[in-house]
Amino acid sequence: MEHNFNPIKLIGEVMALAYLINSNTEYCTFIDYSGHVDKLEISVRKSKDDTKTKLYNSEFYVDGRHGIHDPEQELINLKKALEGFIYPNITHESQQESTRP
Repeated sequence: MEHNFNPIKLIGEVMALAYLINSNTEYCTFIDYSGHVDKLEISVRKSKDDTKTKLYNSEFYVDGRHGIHDPEQELINLKKALEGFIYPNITHESQQESTRP
């Protein structure tokens, strides 16, 4: 049976996590979805006062263009990384590459 990837649910969860980070932590998130090219960009910054210091950054084409062969897994990894900013005691492999303290 073929697996058809539908990114709507995962993108919604990522956006909700970005909102929760902004609302419930000292961090600040920037998220941009460029629909005309199907590109998602998200970064977590040190604080709302220090938005220049990036602690985490991810950008990729949701449709799999430009080298991302598994955009579904990329969204799952992004979701796990963002969860780590809300629940810092949870660690995922995807966070090990982040520059988060």
